[in-house]
Amino acid sequence: MNFLIIRLSSLGDIILTQAVVASLRRHFPNCRITFVCKEAFANIVRIMGSNIEVLIWREKLSFFKELREQEYDVAIDLHGKLASHLITLLAKAPRK
Repeated sequence: MNFLIIRLSSLGDIILTQAVVASLRRHFPNCRITFVCKEAFANIVRIMGSNIEVLIWREKLSFFKELREQEYDVAIDLHGKLASHLITLLAKAPRK
């Protein structure tokens, strides 16, 4: 199972997403998790687990190209803003 988690910013909120990551790992032990965030928060996300792939949010075409190169089973928008909604829509994920 491949999950895309989107939480672009806000340090405290990104830290709170650790519970979501832990729950996914508990229910889907062999899952792949890709986390989308701004560059300033990438190291915090990496601390959550060595198996988390970090995709740095950039408002550039190259970001969307990189996003579309992967296939996800589920996209989880934990940010709830226009940018994160756009990422969710463009991700190749049948469940959002």
